Amino acid sequence: MSRVAALSGAASGHGASRATIVEGGYIAGRAYDWFFFILSPLLAALLGWAVSALGLERYRVSSSDGQGAVREIAVVALASAAFTHAHLIIVVFRTHLNREVFRRHPHRFTTIPIALFLASIASRWVFVFASVLSVWWDVYHSSLQTFGLGRIYDQRAGNDPKAGRRLDYLFNLALYAGPVLAGVNLSAHLVSFEKFDLLDAPSLSQIADAVLAQSDELRTLVLASGVVLLGLFLFSYAALTRNGYVIPLQKLALYLSTGTVSIACWGFGSFGEAFLIMNFFHALQYFAIVWWSERRNITRTFRWAPLGAGVLLSFGLGYGFWLAHRPADLVPVVALSNVVSLMHFWYDGFVWSVRKGHV
Repeated sequence: MSRVAALSGAASGHGASRATIVEGGYIAGRAYDWFFFILSPLLAALLGWAVSALGLERYRVSSSDGQGAVREIAVVALASAAFTHAHLIIVVFRTHLNREVFRRHPHRFTTIPIALFLASIASRWVFVFASVLSVWWDVYHSSLQTFGLGRIYDQRAGNDPKAGRRLDYLFNLALYAGPVLAGVNLSAHLVSFEKFDLLDAPSLSQIADAVLAQSDELRTLVLASGVVLLGLFLFSYAALTRNGYVIPLQKLALYLSTGTVSIACWGFGSFGEAFLIMNFFHALQYFAIVWWSERRNITRTFRWAPLGAGVLLSFGLGYGFWLAHRPADLVPVVALSNVVSLMHFWYDGFVWSVRKGHV
């Protein structure tokens, strides 16, 4: 970790607070940040290109479910799904193994996930709503991970944690959710609404058809809103810099790499490629965030840092590969997957906070 220099004073107006500046402005260090956080979207895009160029998607494995039905899945798709599920479960290293965090919200980390799992088993309505919600909350949640990293870089640069926060929030939603709503992969996301057919609720299951029927209008609205938001973003940050705000290079590079890859993948790529690329860098970032934040607790628990890192990886990937191999029609398995996903999205909203000094 870079040395911390304490400086007094504050910029006038809405500018940057100079209370704490981390030398270099990095979270965990220059090499760590550039590899795991800032350039990870471009590295994931390179991985996706390599998979396509080498034809790796043609390699498949077969497995059978409890009823003897055989299914095939591409090895790349299996690994991608496993890594995605893996990053979802390792939030427990922050929520349950960090005593300070656990003491703040004990019932949120115990009672609620158990109750949601039991409700999903007992009620088809809860099960279906959780399944659909997990798809769309994931889109929202993924955009906020980039937002959170950007706010940490602001903190490291000595900027006021509240300066430009709302703009960053909206801008990151536009960078991630915008290409989903306006791009070629909208229909792949809307398929989730077909699960309401299980409830004999046509008014809900036909939401996908209604949205797709207005896809051209939706695309125009998203693009126009994006242009307006970009102009507002640039104008507002120009004003902030005049009041003392310092634009972190790391944050700027992170936004550029993430936005470029998001627009290319969700806007123009195939769903398989987009899923692989976008989920790979998101999960990679999250593993790096958890290790950076919880390494001391993990090392103290397992007595040796390499062992702790091994436990983190094996626990996450073990769950990920187990879940990726399970048949998708087993209600308890899907219910567990939904609970882990939804709790991950929810927990991340309050266990990491720049404003409250949690990171």
